[in-house]
Amino acid sequence: MFSIEAFKGDRQRGLYLIRGASEAYLDRWHHVCDLDVMNWLDNQLAFHRALAKVRPDIYGRSRPSEVVEQDQDARYNFAWERFSRAANDENPRAAAFFKKTLDRVLGLSRASHPIWLSVVVKALSEYYYSDSAAKILDDRRQLKSRIDSAIAGIAALREIDSDLFAKINFESIQERGNEFLPLVSKSNDDLERLLEALGAMSVDELYPIQKLDRTARERLLVYRVARVNQVRWGDPKPAIIEELLNLEGVSAQLDTRNIQRQCTAVNARDRRLFDRFIALTAGQEDQEKLKTAAITIR
Repeated sequence: MFSIEAFKGDRQRGLYLIRGASEAYLDRWHHVCDLDVMNWLDNQLAFHRALAKVRPDIYGRSRPSEVVEQDQDARYNFAWERFSRAANDENPRAAAFFKKTLDRVLGLSRASHPIWLSVVVKALSEYYYSDSAAKILDDRRQLKSRIDSAIAGIAALREIDSDLFAKINFESIQERGNEFLPLVSKSNDDLERLLEALGAMSVDELYPIQKLDRTARERLLVYRVARVNQVRWGDPKPAIIEELLNLEGVSAQLDTRNIQRQCTAVNARDRRLFDRFIALTAGQEDQEKLKTAAITIR
């Protein structure tokens, strides 16, 4: 059983559990690596060059299917040390620390290579097979009117709730279905407050692209990969993105300076959005707490 108590003493038993869980995970990973998209990536020199920008000692000479396996013994021992430390720690945070390490061992961490690769594949699928850039620009144009309609809808619910006859019949309809959903609740108030905060933000802060031109799809791809790179390596890694733009089928090339500028903008945009959200939704006391947390997150 994979519980925190299992790592309080017997190292060999703990390593046995870790190894078993990791091997089960690797079996699933091998099935993923048999997919056509993985075979396609394996045959793309640009993809290997991209990974080699990070760890040439590992990624530069490996197929994606091999990367996860190369340092398994080191990972087992690393996991045991951290699991054991968490199991014998009286700090209430120990359980969360255990869960974070467990996710890392099983490849479920947001910063793991499989998760990174899955997000990159999804971003590439979006680039090749959808018109997301156009959809984003359409959503961007309609956001304010949609927010106004949603807030008006909440106001209309309050008006229906104040209509005695409508309210009685609304409740009667629900009684026949053995369920009860109130027309008005605290969640309505919270939703209205959040929608108002969203509506007060600039659309330039909310959306990654501002215009639909010949490089809009590539700029969206840069944004997607920069975000997942930030999670994986703590940095947008523009050099990786520049290589990925050389993959077969990418229509327009962006120069190095353009990619670097976009990566810098991603971080700056996220910070502005976080600060803006704090300013619009939190009280003065909460703002100080959230700003302290934001410094830690960044």
